[in-house]
Amino acid sequence: MNKTSQMNTKTARRLLANGIWTWSLRKGVFAFILILGIIPLINAQSSGSRGGVAPYSSNQTPSSLETTSVLDPQIQEYIQVGSRVEIRVKPDQIRIVLAVRENAKTSAECEEKVFARIEILKSALKKIGVKSEDIVDDFIAVLPRYKFVLEDLEGEKVAVETLLDYGMQSNLHIKVPDDELALKAIRAAFTMDITDIIAFDYWSKELDAAKQAALEQAIDKANSKAHLILGKTFGEMPKPINVKTSTNLIMPETLYQSFNNAFSETVTQSYRGNLPVITAFRPKNTYYKGNVDTHSDQQPDTVSMHCEISVVSTVQLFYSSPVNERLLKKKRGHVQF
Repeated sequence: MNKTSQMNTKTARRLLANGIWTWSLRKGVFAFILILGIIPLINAQSSGSRGGVAPYSSNQTPSSLETTSVLDPQIQEYIQVGSRVEIRVKPDQIRIVLAVRENAKTSAECEEKVFARIEILKSALKKIGVKSEDIVDDFIAVLPRYKFVLEDLEGEKVAVETLLDYGMQSNLHIKVPDDELALKAIRAAFTMDITDIIAFDYWSKELDAAKQAALEQAIDKANSKAHLILGKTFGEMPKPINVKTSTNLIMPETLYQSFNNAFSETVTQSYRGNLPVITAFRPKNTYYKGNVDTHSDQQPDTVSMHCEISVVSTVQLFYSSPVNERLLKKKRGHVQF
């Protein structure tokens, strides 16, 4: 074979190798792009019905398939056992706050009209059994009100702000022992067209004792649960290392729930022409739901029918993990199995 033929053969081989490498590279890039394109489809398909609701995350794991390594740092350090107890307390004090408002041309006249209505209401409240010391007048403010008046100023119409009158508000705090007297007090106010109820608060002098009782019951429930779970699992109770408690009051005025009984616009556009359609007014539905705590270890035995104060106590007990104990012994050189 002459030199020219050898050179042509080498050149052909080089071109052939380059062509194969280029084709392989293109094929690899195509396969890589194809895989990248398939991954979102796989994620979307494997995410199920939640795929259209929440963005896919590779860290998401179904709760039924969650597994935790026994060497996880938190598992090594401690075991946590918790309990929650709810106690309901019947209120023995109710505070009603009514707003009394009047408007007048002068601030002195406005104040006179407000105090006159308050004195009449106080007399009516005393007649139904409300004590004088349980009625407190809380003055809020006297504020001027303004209006715009059209006037001519050098041949042009202008809106000039002028004093209209004065408005005064004074709140009346009324304390009663029960719902029955509270309703009578409200009816007495309604007869005088005083309908602005600012607050309706509940209290009980037994709350401190109820908080103590709820805490004691939560501790007992937590210890009982710990002995049931840990004692039966490990054969003996691990070493307790810490405890955390929390006791909170849930007041009845926060346990009312409101919702709309119609989901439609107040004013809508008619399908025929440009005739607006005004729907009927539908007030919100409101009811006393009560504290429905399905996670408590001890719950009241009756449904919430009356306004009651919920006392919720939570206790968390922390125990040393047996894995942690073995690791400590291993570090000291006398691990036992």
